[in-house]
Amino acid sequence: MNSHDYELNPALLIRMLAPTVIGLAGLITFIHVGLMLDVLPDRRPPMNGDQFISHQRDEFTRSDDPAEVLIIGDSSALMGVDAVALGEWLPSRPRVYNLGLFLGLPLDVYGEIAGDFIARHPGQVKAVVLLTTSWRLTDALPVDVRLQYWRKLRARPDQPASPAAPLHDRLLAISESTERFINRGLPFVAHQKIGAPYGGQLSAAKRLDQFNGSLVSTGTFNRTGRETVTWDMDEAARDGGAAIRSGMPRDVNLIFGVMPMPETIGQADSAVGRETLMRAFDQSLHADELLSRLPVTMPDGFFSDRVHLNAGGQERFTRLLADALAKLPIFAEEKKP
Repeated sequence: MNSHDYELNPALLIRMLAPTVIGLAGLITFIHVGLMLDVLPDRRPPMNGDQFISHQRDEFTRSDDPAEVLIIGDSSALMGVDAVALGEWLPSRPRVYNLGLFLGLPLDVYGEIAGDFIARHPGQVKAVVLLTTSWRLTDALPVDVRLQYWRKLRARPDQPASPAAPLHDRLLAISESTERFINRGLPFVAHQKIGAPYGGQLSAAKRLDQFNGSLVSTGTFNRTGRETVTWDMDEAARDGGAAIRSGMPRDVNLIFGVMPMPETIGQADSAVGRETLMRAFDQSLHADELLSRLPVTMPDGFFSDRVHLNAGGQERFTRLLADALAKLPIFAEEKKP
């Protein structure tokens, strides 16, 4: 005696599976048509935080999005300035965009990215604000694989050819759908400081779009060891200013400032040391303005680590930056009728 009886109804089975099969076939057809018309998003492999930022910056400089003021520099600028709030607090409310990158890149890349955007938007950008940490100038890190990634990305002739996929992969568009759609929403391969608060590329992309290129770091800095502060210019960074300046036209104001450090790291002579460092770097940078009135230190609670401000620190520093910029002639003139 059978414990179970069943009846297979082919017509019912077909009705159940048909929507799924038709939908899948339609999606595959859509992808193939999109490939033929070359209208699909670019291929995007799984990325870490720095690679994601590189892609976003490259895409923005190639876009038609406007900006009147650009922020450039390392990740302390990327996470330390709220570009939207800065624009709202400046006279005439210019559109500010944060093009901050990260360490592991030579200084000329900061000028390159600003210069490329300016060239694509002639007559639009009136000021570029360069912000770096003191450590970027006094202890320049060696250039690493991130520069290779950046150069390869920027030099792309079109889209790199993917290795030949198996026939079933090509027919079902598995690799194409993964690289062009799915990877954009996946978590970062390695979070690092840039990706940790966001996890996935899609959420980070939304944040960048909402805040004009600015991100934010999380946590609170708690000093556990002794930090050595030096104000001697690193030889590898000494001539970096000329490379930054050469990437930008002379009619665009270049403004330079150094990001603050936690107050428990700063020393009694930090203000003098920072001013000396800024003057030394400006011998090659030739900035139109130096932001000497920005704070040298801020309370530890405003930092997530010794370099990056957290959300509270970002808000406070952005307000101080807006106040300092508003006093400069290029922005003060906007108040006149």
